[in-house]
Amino acid sequence: VRIGTVEYPTLDEAVAAAEDGAVIELLADCTSSGMNLSKNLTIRGVEGTPRRITFTGAGIALWGKSLTFETCAVDMTGVGRTPS
Repeated sequence: VRIGTVEYPTLDEAVAAAEDGAVIELLADCTSSGMNLSKNLTIRGVEGTPRRITFTGAGIALWGKSLTFETCAVDMTGVGRTPS
């Protein structure tokens, strides 16, 4: 997972570090424990390569912001709540 030239070990760490309007590129399939967003983000597969994001705990809470997924699939099977 990276933002620009900076790589992060997890998607959740990249989301936490991202500034409003950032593009997060997925270098491989990944997981997320849930997203509680107060910034606009785009998450996409690197160089157009499809990637999968699997949510393992909570889903996505958007606080008046937008989250765009490009060239990736999102799996929220079994997720029944939003992050707190």
